[in-house]
Amino acid sequence: MTSQSNTVDLPKVATGQGIDAQPRKGLSALAVDDEPGMRHFLEKALETRFARVDTAGSVEMAQALFDSHDYSTVVLDVSLPGKSGLQWLNELRQGGYEGDVILITGYADMDTAIGALRAGAQDFLQKPFRIDQLWYALDRAADQNRLKRENFVLKRAVSNLQQNEQVMVGESPIVRQLRKAGGQSGSNRFHSVAHRRVGFRKRSTGPARCMA
Repeated sequence: MTSQSNTVDLPKVATGQGIDAQPRKGLSALAVDDEPGMRHFLEKALETRFARVDTAGSVEMAQALFDSHDYSTVVLDVSLPGKSGLQWLNELRQGGYEGDVILITGYADMDTAIGALRAGAQDFLQKPFRIDQLWYALDRAADQNRLKRENFVLKRAVSNLQQNEQVMVGESPIVRQLRKAGGQSGSNRFHSVAHRRVGFRKRSTGPARCMA
């Protein structure tokens, strides 16, 4: 909530300077700010990147839209009438929302910025901000979510690989022999079985040859 929003560089939105003018098919954005001027600015700016853009002037209005549509990105003012943007962000994350969230405010301080990041915002912009700063924040948020998804897929692949290796090793003859020794305790039994296996291999290698 701030009167500074009318100083945001609106002409760049109209001219397309420095922005991606192609909407991203299938992606939608929700802009939440109690000032009509800022909502109009965010709507026109986001329409150059998203196939669908909705705006709301309060958390209550935003929640009604959020319950009816899937939004990949939320641009959210911290200071709103009634419930604050920070409170709503906490509720969204607790409810399992994993989309990109950019918080904006006209009264930034260190505590607010830290609270925003802890609540799950990917970035934090102070009004007035340039449109290229908004694009940078959106791109960085998308990159963070992409890396998060890739990391999840990688961890799952590694976990599956480890499980497969455990199955293969678990069915090997030596492991079956170790299982039979399950009633015996500690590493002594392991070394006893391993020693018999190694001894068997040494005896089965045949006589040594003289290389002289």
